Amino acid sequence: MFLRGTRFQVMVWKALLKIPSGTVVSYGVVVQHFGQLKNARAVGSARGTNRIGCLVPCHRGIHNTGTITGYRSGPDRKRDILAWKVAREAARAVT
Repeated sequence: MFLRGTRFQVMVWKALLKIPSGTVVSYGVVVQHFGQLKNARAVGSARGTNRIGCLVPCHRGIHNTGTITGYRSGPDRKRDILAWKVAREAARAVT
């Protein structure tokens, strides 16, 4: 599969892939992974351009306030995905 995006978008997507399943980080934390000055809003926008959510886990990035926003399928869907991932990782930790 081939993902196409700007250099910055690809950098953001790679950073999102490094976030462990079942956890979330703010866009501001994702910004800290870059050696260049970019703001959290740019990271949120780059995250939102991802068209293949099953490959690039854009649901792992949240607003700096902890608010779940900006998900193509809506915030309720994003909450559901995150809850499922947390439960799955908790079950794995028990076994």
